[in-house]
Amino acid sequence: MRTFALPVGVIGFIGLLGGGVFWSVPAVEQDLTERADQALRSEGLDEFSIRFDGRAGELTGVAPIERSQLADQRVSRVKSVRTVVDRTSPPTTHHPHRHQSASWRRCAANSTIRARPLF
Repeated sequence: MRTFALPVGVIGFIGLLGGGVFWSVPAVEQDLTERADQALRSEGLDEFSIRFDGRAGELTGVAPIERSQLADQRVSRVKSVRTVVDRTSPPTTHHPHRHQSASWRRCAANSTIRARPLF
């Protein structure tokens, strides 16, 4: 009977540790989201939103590149943030004689690469 007690105890302990990690991840994400959001609001960067997957943040919003860079810097300075992925996009201006395809808009909205249309 004693030969089974040790492995069962070890497996139970590992299970409790694993459960604790999964239980605390949403709390960490919520805490980071609140602190990063507060950092953005304190700088007047209300056009951005941030969400976290673990300690990796994803910044979204529509703003000029300079403001996007500033928002990225502010969120990166929040304690415990590991990385920030910039998914922001610049505001579009309407040109009556220029047409941007839907694929170009999707590409621009989902990329951190800043590019200009060729025509």
